[in-house]
Amino acid sequence: MKKATYFIVSAATLAMGILLLIFSRDPLYIDGISQTLHGITIAEGVLFCLGGLVGLLYSFRPKYDAEGVMTNRPWYHSMMSIAAIFWGILLLVFNQLFTYNFYGSIGVSLILAGICQAIWISTAARPYGAAGWWYVVPFAAVAAGICDLTLSGDAASLASANSISCIVSGIVLILYGVNGFMTLNRRKRVQTEVTESVNKIAEEADRKKVG
Repeated sequence: MKKATYFIVSAATLAMGILLLIFSRDPLYIDGISQTLHGITIAEGVLFCLGGLVGLLYSFRPKYDAEGVMTNRPWYHSMMSIAAIFWGILLLVFNQLFTYNFYGSIGVSLILAGICQAIWISTAARPYGAAGWWYVVPFAAVAAGICDLTLSGDAASLASANSISCIVSGIVLILYGVNGFMTLNRRKRVQTEVTESVNKIAEEADRKKVG
């Protein structure tokens, strides 16, 4: 269920990134709220609620290491899941307000998404370690979110701020979605390598006992 949810979130994020680039100039020419950005804002809310709910449920499930020993999940898993759910609800309830100030809402979303993906990567690689470049995209998402939040949002430049944020966020969301699929493959590869290593150690121990 968790892998399926992560796959859906990655695919939806990739699609939203492409849409943001295609319709990045909508805020400059549409008098009012862009329906495309409005739909993306609602989709953000749904994805944050879905991902946060699944993450919260899994944070309460027992976790076992490669040797079958039960271990505790980090406390920040639950906290980030709750934060994601809360932000998703806000996006859904105040969707028009967040669409109108799209540069701000997408900025917060990117910061939360970047932190969540960094946590997912660290968990997937634990306790075997993760290469530093795995975290490039999550950190880029956080940086892009901060940049979005710094864009001017006064009435005169609101449309320009929303348009620029569409371009910046669109590029990062595409990278984020692709990185999500790559993370799933990396996790599968790491787990396979660990399983093979554990089996090899067990076989060597059995040979010593027989000898």
